[in-house]
Amino acid sequence: KICWAIRPPSPPSAPPLPPPPSPPPTPPQLPPLPPLSPGYVAAATETELRNLIEEATSTAAEQADSLPQESRQVRAHRSSASRPVAHVLRRRLKTDVTCEIVLRQKMNPPGGAALPPEPACVPVGRRGPVYEFSPSLPKAFVASMGGVRQLGGKIVTFVGGNASAEKSVPTVFIPASATVVADGPARGVQRLSAAATGTKKVLVARMRSTTHGQEPTPTINDLKERVFGMGISPVAVNFKSQSAACSENELIIEPGACVSGNTAPGCAEISDGVMNLDLDMDLSPGVDYGAVEYAAVVKLNALGLGDAATADYVMFLFPPGISPWIAYAYINGWSSFYSDTWGGSVSAHMHEVGHNFGLAHSGEFGQEYGDQSSYMGYSYLSIGWPAMCYHGGQHRSLGWYSTHTTEIAASDFVSGQNELVDLFAFTDVQALSAGDPVIIKLDVANAGYALYLQYNKAEDHNSGVVESANLITVVQDALNTPAYQQSWKVASLGEGDDYNDNLRVKVCSLDVVGSVDVVRLSISLDYIGDPCPPPSLSPPPAPPSPPPASPPPSPPPSPPAPPAP
Repeated sequence: KICWAIRPPSPPSAPPLPPPPSPPPTPPQLPPLPPLSPGYVAAATETELRNLIEEATSTAAEQADSLPQESRQVRAHRSSASRPVAHVLRRRLKTDVTCEIVLRQKMNPPGGAALPPEPACVPVGRRGPVYEFSPSLPKAFVASMGGVRQLGGKIVTFVGGNASAEKSVPTVFIPASATVVADGPARGVQRLSAAATGTKKVLVARMRSTTHGQEPTPTINDLKERVFGMGISPVAVNFKSQSAACSENELIIEPGACVSGNTAPGCAEISDGVMNLDLDMDLSPGVDYGAVEYAAVVKLNALGLGDAATADYVMFLFPPGISPWIAYAYINGWSSFYSDTWGGSVSAHMHEVGHNFGLAHSGEFGQEYGDQSSYMGYSYLSIGWPAMCYHGGQHRSLGWYSTHTTEIAASDFVSGQNELVDLFAFTDVQALSAGDPVIIKLDVANAGYALYLQYNKAEDHNSGVVESANLITVVQDALNTPAYQQSWKVASLGEGDDYNDNLRVKVCSLDVVGSVDVVRLSISLDYIGDPCPPPSLSPPPAPPSPPPASPPPSPPPSPPAPPAP
């Protein structure tokens, strides 16, 4: 039996449906915000948001520039409840904060009050802007680390902290409930010689406003002359020349420049190590220096010039009236900042980059900057003056004169006995034999410090030393330098002078032998009386020999004999 299934006729085809309307084009997406890392803050303005994105990606400048203008609008980043962007970002960035602590050392003009170093936060392992702490670091944490001066280079995590700011200067906020965890040793106690020996490139950046026209007083040519001894009328005493002379060519300064093949947009802006760094902001007197510093570092990185291959160290010059201090620098860091004309001062350069190397101040008579025999004392607003160097402890810390340094421990001395040693001028080192000391370090371990002796001969690259010229300086410094610790000049000794505090040092004589000066010193624990030997006396000349006696007169000749008969 066959059954047939009869299919009903197909209904007429319905007209095709019109295609659904195309969805509105998806606006270009901003690069995703990264997890919080050192120094990232919530952005309250379009500029801060762009800076945050630029710092968050390795190709920040290119990505930001490729985005259409509308995608950068703050309104596009409001939540569905139209909450301000700062609140949205704060929610996303609320997490533990990890950063490296740097110490910022500011300097007042001569006669001004000394300023303690200030801790701040920077990204770990890269050159980024500096962020302030608010409130300041917990006192218990600072004390546990041995004080503020021991914090430089510490990697710290604020557990329960957050990085958010609606201020012009980026800020890391530390709630009272946050705990602080430190990881690893501080870089500030490592050897400084790696920073201050070899060839180092220095870039000088004039911060100027593209919107209001403010700029530093020193021109690009002025800075070529005063920093590198180049330009139209080179200045003889400049940062490059003093670095080489004071180190006996252990430190060679070269103008910053892009390496071959670097096509970064900022490379063409550099001329013999100097450039204009254009900022789209008002640089009038009174503008927050921290906001200007932040903008300058972000712009330098955006131009592709923030890497160490371009410059080991960068000097930034403010226009007039912005910095409350004549200069400041980051200890063991890469940057220093100068208030307008102070950017042309050789003593300010040597002082601030000295902080970059890890050197602390050198004082006298209770004044932190009081030692005017060292560039780490006061600085001077002078072009090409003074020609001077650092004290003996600082020279040793920098790794200079290593083959001409003698170390003597106080424990080696026997009570009532002394040792006679010779000390030579560091300016004469090229005429000396290996081992002839220009620096003597005396370890006074029982007192917890060291004394450094240096003959401060005023000649050549030390001819303009402001004080203690042609005297032996005695400086009390850290027992085991380098460390970021204040040093103090405790004596300046001439021939016949004595210093006696835990060790006795007396200058017995100062003589010129050939072409070099030789200082004879007596060093002892407690030698009583005059420890210097009297000058050797030549024996008196022998009396003249008496003239030889005259021979007796010859007898008269005998008369001739009469003739024989």
